[in-house]
Amino acid sequence: METEAVKAKARKLSVEGLDIELIRTRVRNINLSVRSPGAELRVTASRHVPMAEIEAFVFSKRAWIRRKRAEILAQPSAAEREFINGERCCLWGKPLSLLVEERLTGNRIEVEGETLRLAVRPGSDQAHRKALLEAWQRGLVRGALPPLLETWESRMGLKAGGISVRTMKSRWGTCDTVKRDIRINAQLAAKPPECLEYVLVHELAHFMDSSHGPAFKSIMDHWLPDWRERRALLNRLATHE
Repeated sequence: METEAVKAKARKLSVEGLDIELIRTRVRNINLSVRSPGAELRVTASRHVPMAEIEAFVFSKRAWIRRKRAEILAQPSAAEREFINGERCCLWGKPLSLLVEERLTGNRIEVEGETLRLAVRPGSDQAHRKALLEAWQRGLVRGALPPLLETWESRMGLKAGGISVRTMKSRWGTCDTVKRDIRINAQLAAKPPECLEYVLVHELAHFMDSSHGPAFKSIMDHWLPDWRERRALLNRLATHE
């Protein structure tokens, strides 16, 4: 999750062959994160910290970086799936088994018990099945957002300019703090519902503070005290498993 203001301050650097996004912001310490779902590396540091010190810090964390990236990249992604019978998928955190049926009547997706039934026209290929499931996910998240948004806008005394749902590769959510627009990743339909709520509150909180520093964390602590546990759950569970 990130704001347009944060993105504008980002720059790229490379340390020992590792591509890293560097954000200069008002933080006391150098912070390193490996971001799910794409295992991208990000460092946040004060603009007063010399580049040599940042590079030395990243260098010292090489073993940790390798371990964390391996954990994230080992999780199956939508791009790696074949969308065939028996594949595992998730709906709001519940594991399901995919059942593909070819029907002349056309496309349809249903959940029956522990089965996700995908009806497609004969001869449909992997790309078509993937597109159908992604569109279905977008619809689920769009349907779940309005009551959540209404609740949290009222609680926090905020108003979003607009909210959209997209399938994104490397962000669970983003926001534009100027236009006050929020974008949510459709793949959150695979996660437990509390993860979607966490991402929405996270993006709304950026309307109060566009950084990820102590002030932002204090805002999150106030409005969603268990946000750290929700974030860990979001990043620990594979999108499709």
